[in-house]
Amino acid sequence: MNILKGIKKRIALYKLRKDYAKKKLNAVVCNLQNAKNVGIIYDATNEHEFKTVKNFVIELKKEVPNVQTLGYVDKNDLDGFHLQPKEFGFFCKKEVNWYQKPKEEAIEDFTNTDFDILIDLQLIECIPLRFILAQSKAKFKVGRRPLRVDDFYDLMLEINPYSSMSYFTEQVYIYLNMIK
Repeated sequence: MNILKGIKKRIALYKLRKDYAKKKLNAVVCNLQNAKNVGIIYDATNEHEFKTVKNFVIELKKEVPNVQTLGYVDKNDLDGFHLQPKEFGFFCKKEVNWYQKPKEEAIEDFTNTDFDILIDLQLIECIPLRFILAQSKAKFKVGRRPLRVDDFYDLMLEINPYSSMSYFTEQVYIYLNMIK
């Protein structure tokens, strides 16, 4: 990592802690059977991982009436495989500022949606998605336990960072069905 990237990352993490380190409201624990709307954030740069998330959405839609996704593409433009139905939203590098915070117009509808469950499918830390996670008005936030523990999640899963996306989505599905 070059020095400039390191400085940008430190500033982004500082802004996350400073701007979004507010008092944690009580989470409203929800399982998949009771959820009416679910949001999913993930890194959509890799086509294979995108297809895994797409299959996960197909499975979720069997139980949850409304599933929306927001994927971050770590490129300046979207690829051909990003052309999807309306529940698949995307934003890319040109829609984040210099320290990787997404511009409001790119994510405003998603972060203002009052999801019953927000699933964060980041296997590797992605700063733009961390901002979305922090800004989201979701009632119950689920994701992989990050290296730096923060207050953004209500349920953290201990998943090996070298695990595949399909393994991670499988674990999320299992645990969200276990909750009573």
